[in-house]
Amino acid sequence: MEQVRNQVNVRLIDDPNKLLKAVAKVSFRESEIINLRLGHGAGGSNQDHFKQTNCRGILDLRKMSKFIMYSFYYDHYKAKYADRCTLLFTDTDSLFCEVRSDDLYADMMDTLDL
Repeated sequence: MEQVRNQVNVRLIDDPNKLLKAVAKVSFRESEIINLRLGHGAGGSNQDHFKQTNCRGILDLRKMSKFIMYSFYYDHYKAKYADRCTLLFTDTDSLFCEVRSDDLYADMMDTLDL
């Protein structure tokens, strides 16, 4: 999980008026003058970040799951049934296929190791 509370917004500011405006904000923490024309202001993160959900791990898991399902479809079903197998549509966690076979259950019994 990402630590949002410890994030800092750092801006390089070359206009003295903008630096004064940044210093006046409630989230302002510190500033430093780099040279005569450039300074930086550091402030805390906005509360808007707390409203965002961090779904990176979930999305990666969904991508891996989708990859496994598609590889199973193309490596096993398409290899075995060729044009007699059609992918109709997909859902979040499933594939819907049309398989034309004399006995699909007998074919499944042949490949119990999958």
